[in-house]
Amino acid sequence: MTDVPVAGGHDPSLLRTARSCSPSSSTARPQVVDIAGRGDLDALLAAFYGRALADPDLRPVFVDVMRLDLDEHLPVIAAFWEHVLFRTGTYSGRTMDVHRRVHQRIPLTESHFSRWLELWQSSVDEMFAGPVAEQAKAHAARMASVFLRNLSAGPAPRSLPLVPAAANQSQRSHQVR
Repeated sequence: MTDVPVAGGHDPSLLRTARSCSPSSSTARPQVVDIAGRGDLDALLAAFYGRALADPDLRPVFVDVMRLDLDEHLPVIAAFWEHVLFRTGTYSGRTMDVHRRVHQRIPLTESHFSRWLELWQSSVDEMFAGPVAEQAKAHAARMASVFLRNLSAGPAPRSLPLVPAAANQSQRSHQVR
C-alpha cells in the first residue's frame, strides 16, 4: 500500500495503522477477537480506507469527487459506527444526504456499492470475529442496499452482494471454474 494524498493531507500514522492491519504485514495472524470499542473501530476504518483509497473504482469517488480528508472523515465515521454498533458516540450526521450530494457530482452505481461492501466485509473478516463484527457487516449490507435504492429511485438490484464476504468468495470460486 502506498501513501495516498487526499485533500487537506493525511496522517501518516493512519496509513501505518492500515498497513499494520493488513494480512501481508505479518505471517502469523494474531488471535482474532470481536470489535470491542472505539479503538477497534479506528483500526478497522484505517485499514478499510487504506484499501478503498487504493482501489481503482473507489479512489476517484473518495479522492477526486469527495476530496476526502481522512483527518476530518475518520473521527466522524468512527462516531457513526460507534453509534450503530454500541449505541454510544457523538454521531449526529445524515448519511443519506452526504451520499446524495456525492451522487449529484458522480453517479454512485451498483458497482461502487458492491466494491465498497466487499472491501468493508473483507476488512472486518480479516481483523475481527464475533457478533459485533457480524453486526457491522450486516449493517453495511443494509446501508449499501438502501443507499443504492434511494439514489437510483428504484429497488436495489438483487445482484448486490448482501451476504458475508466468505460466501461471496465461495460464489466467485464456483463462477471461475
